[in-house]
Amino acid sequence: MTYIGSTDIMGEVFIETEDTMIVRTFLEYASMGCQHVLLTGPPGCGKTALMNDFISTQDRARTLLKRMVFSGSSKAEEVQELLEQNIFHRQGFIYGAKDGKTLNLFIDDLNLPTPDKNGVQRCNELLRMLLDEKVLVTLNKPFEWRSLEGLLIKAIMSFPKYTNKAERTFSQRLLRHFAIFPLSDLEGSKLQKVIFSVLEANMGEKDGLPLQEELHLSLAMASCRLLESIKKVLVPSSTAGRQHYLFSLRDISKIFQSLRKMSNEDREDRSTVFAYWLHEINCIIKNKICRRTDLNWFNSALKDTTKEYFSDIAEPSHQKIFITFPLEMKFSHQTITEKRAVKVQLQSISHLNDVRSYLQTVLQHYNEELGHQKLSIALSENVVMEIIRIHRVLSSEHGGNVLLVGSVGSQLSTLVKLALYVADVPLHPLDTSGHNNFINSLKTAIQISAVEGKPKAILLTAKELVNDSYLDIINSLLICGEYASLFSSEEMNDLLQVLGPALRRKHPHLGYDPARYLVSQVKSLLRIMVCLPPNHILLKTASRKYPGFLNGCQLMWIDSWSQDAINSEAKHYIMQHQVMETHTEETRERVALAISLIHKFMLKENNQVLWAEDAAQHISGDNAKELKREEDKMGDKRLAHLPYCKDIVQFSRNMQESCTIEITCYV
Repeated sequence: MTYIGSTDIMGEVFIETEDTMIVRTFLEYASMGCQHVLLTGPPGCGKTALMNDFISTQDRARTLLKRMVFSGSSKAEEVQELLEQNIFHRQGFIYGAKDGKTLNLFIDDLNLPTPDKNGVQRCNELLRMLLDEKVLVTLNKPFEWRSLEGLLIKAIMSFPKYTNKAERTFSQRLLRHFAIFPLSDLEGSKLQKVIFSVLEANMGEKDGLPLQEELHLSLAMASCRLLESIKKVLVPSSTAGRQHYLFSLRDISKIFQSLRKMSNEDREDRSTVFAYWLHEINCIIKNKICRRTDLNWFNSALKDTTKEYFSDIAEPSHQKIFITFPLEMKFSHQTITEKRAVKVQLQSISHLNDVRSYLQTVLQHYNEELGHQKLSIALSENVVMEIIRIHRVLSSEHGGNVLLVGSVGSQLSTLVKLALYVADVPLHPLDTSGHNNFINSLKTAIQISAVEGKPKAILLTAKELVNDSYLDIINSLLICGEYASLFSSEEMNDLLQVLGPALRRKHPHLGYDPARYLVSQVKSLLRIMVCLPPNHILLKTASRKYPGFLNGCQLMWIDSWSQDAINSEAKHYIMQHQVMETHTEETRERVALAISLIHKFMLKENNQVLWAEDAAQHISGDNAKELKREEDKMGDKRLAHLPYCKDIVQFSRNMQESCTIEITCYV
């Protein structure tokens, strides 16, 4: 297998294997014969990477490339609109791409559109008609029948490793037009060699210092073994809390991309490299896991792996916490016009007190600067850890998108806003009152980030993600950095023209493909932040309808807090809002305890992630008791923010102002 010794403009490296070389050869023959091609395989096997790499070698002087990402809500009108925008009259009723070029249409996730009530996937039925008849019928008067020539479709279709008989079958009338090439999943020595090469390429990025040979091999072997174990055990299923599980080589690649942040001095220290690799494993993989039984298994598997490959490293160094932002106070938010990227300063800390003090100052400065939208949040240890995790994702050079999942009242939006302020990334408001308003506000965010080269963030919560068209657009942006019908042809030409000087200055070798540079700017500078409750339908359907939310975002699952943490938060809000200040300290503590008990009861009563709380609830007898004892022994739990305390305290405060009723507290 071979690879080019540096990452591409997207921050990724493509590793050529025997399988990809064989498929690439067939792709070249199919291209010479003007044959439509379809790549199939399980998620994460490298289909999109191979197709992107193959397309990048095509002669752009004779081809016009357009991309589409299908999702569960894709419509035939979108395909129709894309084709009408990119075909021009040639002679008679014959239409084709401009200047006699071949129109290459690259479609990702061809099988995802949801069938209508008659079981028809309308997007694919339109494609079938185009390939059968080579005719496109316009939808407006005079309803012309346009004969198409020079249309080639390159498509990708994923299928689950564990098939379900209930899964719908794909239209054979459409498949007959394609040369179908399967790409198998990597396993064993092949996977290890690819992981080794990916690590080598990332460490060599920007003339970085390579790791010691023995350490490099140990990291590759440990990552390979852990990934294979995870893919066998933590498989996606209909079980509550497992629908979003999707682990692949992409996760290991993200871990190695994060290792680039280490200085050359740190790369020479074996214990530091190992500690940071372990930190990234927990951030990227462990943060996706929410079921207590799965967390226990992962902790055990990770412990066995590290014991086998890093037995020489002392145990205390495993517990290092890394942050990616400086702790000195430099408020440059007013000079954002000169900013081009998130400032990253990787450093390890032994305790959180310094970080908490820094964040307290940042929070105070935020509330002073943005007084009309103040943040009210207690900087507990749990909140500080979540800010550190979110900023870590924001500091990524490519794909710094976050999917936060937490129970009701977790203040996810507040955490995101504070983390964005720490990262010095302004939040761009999205107007979701209508489809056109949403499109226009999203266009503005993309223009600022891509054309002006300034980082921007957009925030989407469960309230905004109720429209299927919004999900379709965001899914496409997360996967490929563009949405086919977001900009018209004229608007896109204007954007590329504005980008011309920067492109010739920074990447002159991409002069033939300015659209690729635009996409890289979007993926590097536009941060997509998504906040969802654990029972949101998107978590159940994302793998089948909107995989971009799982592949393009780093998922962070925030569990429930312990009783002590909830109690301390209740005390904070009672003190902050001066509730019952005329009562004794003992009475206020009893009120705080009562509030925390109400909170805990409400979560369980309303089935808020009950399956993530107690691993023994589905097990009976002595096995359940034994498992519970084992869980109590295993590592500290990841705790989330307080759902109900603030609202209950605010209600109590309002009640005190409206009436003079003596509050009787009891435990």
